[in-house]
Amino acid sequence: MGAIMYTRVHTFKFQNKLAKSSMLETIRQFTDTLFDKGLQMRLFIDINDTTLNVVNVWDSEENSAKIQKSFNDNWKDMKDMGINISITGGKTTATYSDKTNLSLMTKKNV
Repeated sequence: MGAIMYTRVHTFKFQNKLAKSSMLETIRQFTDTLFDKGLQMRLFIDINDTTLNVVNVWDSEENSAKIQKSFNDNWKDMKDMGINISITGGKTTATYSDKTNLSLMTKKNV
């Protein structure tokens, strides 16, 4: 069995396509800084014109919680802008195939 990690799934519901595309780069830039703080993998899932899921896989629940706590003011600001945010998380065990093509992902050097 692999190591136990921790995953948070963020669902963002925006007012319109422009709001979503504007915030996407902000979210990307912020989460880029987290790879040296325990973030192992980040997935952006483009659901539709107004919905975005962001999946963050962390090395531990503790590191995830530290960042989540430090981001509370930003969550409030985003909600004040009219963005509906739902966050759920849990312990994670990841499995992948020998056939998995990791070159489909972009590696962040930290």
